[in-house]
Amino acid sequence: MANEVTEEDREALKIAYISLAASGRKSDSFDMDLTVEALRVKKCLNDDSLQLRTLTATKIPAVVLDKTFEESSKRYKITFLANGADKPETVRSERTDGRYSKTVHTLWDRDLVNHRVTIFKNNEDSADPRRSASGFRVAPWVVDFGPVSDNR
Repeated sequence: MANEVTEEDREALKIAYISLAASGRKSDSFDMDLTVEALRVKKCLNDDSLQLRTLTATKIPAVVLDKTFEESSKRYKITFLANGADKPETVRSERTDGRYSKTVHTLWDRDLVNHRVTIFKNNEDSADPRRSASGFRVAPWVVDFGPVSDNR
């Protein structure tokens, strides 16, 4: 018995086909390339994908005040001042030992202190029942706009 094909499967295949066709890439193995591209698209459509978590995140324009690495949690801890805010806030990166570890290091293992950025923030559930009902704040993505200038 074959597995049931979902609408999401069909959409992923359509997007993959359009993507390959628009790329203009010549291929001797179009079926194989299409399958690989469809798998990439489908991976991005998962609710827990880095791409969807970033797209649905709250965007916070801010200046980074401090960034440290917490060995115990395997995350970067980022302290920032959001535009228009009076007091600094803190958010943590994704884990550096998870499936997006290379991306996490690329995003956060650079000099961001005193840089204007947009931080993409989500609240994630905590496995610890003692934590607040809202979970904890995680930044799956950051866009760096460069150092803060004196004339702003």
